Amino acid sequence: MIAPKLDSGAALGFFWDVFKARPTTFIGLSVWWLAAAVVLQVGQMAFMGEDIAAMNAALQSASEGNMAAYFETSASYGAKFSLFLLISFAVFIPLEAAWLRLFMRGEGNPIFPFRIGGGEGAYLLTMIVMFAIFLGLAIAGIFAVVLVAIIFSIIGGQSGAFFGMFLGYAALLAVVAIFGVRISPAFALAVHRRKFAFGAAWGGTKAMFWPLLGSFVIAIIIMLVAYMVGMIAFLFMGIDMEQLASGVITQDWRSAIFPYAIFYLATLIPTCLMRGIACKAALTIEEANAAPPAPQQTVGEA
Repeated sequence: MIAPKLDSGAALGFFWDVFKARPTTFIGLSVWWLAAAVVLQVGQMAFMGEDIAAMNAALQSASEGNMAAYFETSASYGAKFSLFLLISFAVFIPLEAAWLRLFMRGEGNPIFPFRIGGGEGAYLLTMIVMFAIFLGLAIAGIFAVVLVAIIFSIIGGQSGAFFGMFLGYAALLAVVAIFGVRISPAFALAVHRRKFAFGAAWGGTKAMFWPLLGSFVIAIIIMLVAYMVGMIAFLFMGIDMEQLASGVITQDWRSAIFPYAIFYLATLIPTCLMRGIACKAALTIEEANAAPPAPQQTVGEA
């Protein structure tokens, strides 16, 4: 296998190359993605608004010692949230797999992109494994941060404890960032190969880590700018930001449709940019893994 080398400029511009090659499919998937995101976001408010408000009140009661109200409310909230989560997965896994097929193979149906097959199954398996790994990293990281804070508190008292926590959280963030970059092509490879491809993603990004990290840093900065633009839409539309942060809109939930449409529209291009970076890395890995052409054979004179 030849060590894959990633061109950062090509990675950042890959989503645009895909758009130029298949504009109809790209626009069709964008409309589906935008519609699904807005419907699910606003639908959560309409479906779970009262439960979220009750859960927030129950948490306040629990902090005051009333655990019975908390457990009673959390059962109803948990059931509805689980149902909503399953619906979200059922929509977004096929939709995201359709995006990855477009970026990896140039395939796609802009009218109805949903399908259930090996690519979607591999995507789901990859998502489950990723969740388990990140959960393990989070648990181990919290224990490590507490341990470092205790050690530094022994050395330097309260100020030492704060410094130790800062160092611990910085180290945890660095580990998560490194891991996230190394496995970033895993979903694209899974859909492309129709099988779990964590090992190929991890091994393939070793030689391209720094250009890949730089590309994602630029994409994240663009995403943060887009996020702020989206938040401005909520301010201009008169949405209560405190209610928005808590997940509860007491006013008519229909008033949140247009602001959320503006918000997700603002983040559409940065999302495609990050998807394109991961897919370009995956394609670079696949090219490096491709078998070399067979040498030309000549027949000697008899």
